[in-house]
Amino acid sequence: MITFNGIYLLIAIFYNLFFFSLVFVNRKNESKVQQEQTKRENLVMELESFKYQVNPDFLFQSLEIIISELYRDKKSADDEINNLSKTYRYTLDNKHADLVTLKDEIESLKPVCEIFQAKYHNSLDLKVAIQKDMLDLNLIPGTLKLILEYALSERIISESLPLNISIKESGNNQLVVQYPMSKKLIKNGSVKKRIEFMFKAYDYYTVTDNYSYLLEESGNHKFTIPLLEVEEE
Repeated sequence: MITFNGIYLLIAIFYNLFFFSLVFVNRKNESKVQQEQTKRENLVMELESFKYQVNPDFLFQSLEIIISELYRDKKSADDEINNLSKTYRYTLDNKHADLVTLKDEIESLKPVCEIFQAKYHNSLDLKVAIQKDMLDLNLIPGTLKLILEYALSERIISESLPLNISIKESGNNQLVVQYPMSKKLIKNGSVKKRIEFMFKAYDYYTVTDNYSYLLEESGNHKFTIPLLEVEEE
């Protein structure tokens, strides 16, 4: 009887330990799930805020270029006003969009480049090499424009130091944007913070880490961006 009671007591102890360990693990997992959910909700709110942000430095430079063109060539100034309008129209049209196609994003970059080409002329060039079947993949709206803003804010641009931006695919649904380095002494920190947040936002859409920013490679700044496939339900 003593042996039987001892065995029964041990079984009861192990059963209770097992039961409470399951309860503890379950509560711990629920806490982690809740934390992750809260983190994702905060990220969504920050992403919405990011899409509404307007870079005042970019707007100021654009208006400065337009005013300068008014004195030089009114037709050119009208064109740049139209380009600025296209740029912000694209932002407003996609303020509620989580993702946009690569095709639309590249098209939205052209008027921005044309504005600054009025200032830098042949010292600013954009080359795009993308296969047609990649153009329907998706990315966060404003990604390419923000990278261009960053390049303009951190680089010295002149005839001897042109800003040549290359946009190309890199396999595994990746987009590579790169340009030669020529750093200014004073940088625009606000643009860098937005760049950092933008790449953090890609965590919301992908579980892989096949992207990077500010990678310095062979004298170039290189950005690797994941291109996302949207599955239709």
